[in-house]
Amino acid sequence: MVSTGGCMKPSSTRKGKRDVGSAGLAAFPRAGFTVVLAGMALLGLSGCFCRPRQEAAEPSRPVAPPPPATSGAEPSGAPVAGSAPPRIIADLLVVSLDNAPLQGMIPIVTERPNAFDPPPFRGEPTDARGRSRFVFPADRKWCLRAWDPELKWFANNFLEVAPSEEDAGMDGTIVMAPASAIACMITDTAGTPLANRPVEVMLSHPRHGPWWPARQTSSPEGTVLFPQLPPGRFDLEFRTDDRITRLPDMLLPPGGALNLGTVGF
Repeated sequence: MVSTGGCMKPSSTRKGKRDVGSAGLAAFPRAGFTVVLAGMALLGLSGCFCRPRQEAAEPSRPVAPPPPATSGAEPSGAPVAGSAPPRIIADLLVVSLDNAPLQGMIPIVTERPNAFDPPPFRGEPTDARGRSRFVFPADRKWCLRAWDPELKWFANNFLEVAPSEEDAGMDGTIVMAPASAIACMITDTAGTPLANRPVEVMLSHPRHGPWWPARQTSSPEGTVLFPQLPPGRFDLEFRTDDRITRLPDMLLPPGGALNLGTVGF
């Protein structure tokens, strides 16, 4: 993983709640954030997919995220002492690796950037220009990324958003890479194909640990295809029955498939 920039807290004091629907971000103090590259950073892609003005903070389960605690422009939380809790107002641009805008991507925040924590807040899907305004609480550090409900695209970076004691604005870019896949044949130690067996694979990130799980059943010939996986470099752990096989530092190509040949147990 590669990070650029640093987390900074806005210096202004929040005077009152502004209308985020019509206000430009210039009306808000700037939120602090760090751009962090996900699995594709390990493909040697360069570090900053963000616009130069960026200043704030992606799997996610292998199914669509569960309904968030709240969504849209108003995060949940009771006002304290008659004052609304501070918010981050994020104007996001979501693009592909070739910088084309992507429609229908859903901004989400989680406390950790893995595929297991359901997002408590999510924004409206991006429009035809790849843009969405997303409002969420500013009371803690968040990992902000985009989610494709169809699992055709995976976030190549996420944004670590610093907490703020006031309403703060940010504009950021999330770059999405096309899904990858893994193909293999599973065999026992004698080389005999293991037919019709449930097989699990766990993709682990070298820095952030377990990242993305998947499960399939082998064919009568022992072959297995795991589609719709995040691209990048990962350590792979395969399980079937009580047997485990580990393959370190494997590259899942964006928009392609990693053919492992035979995976023995």
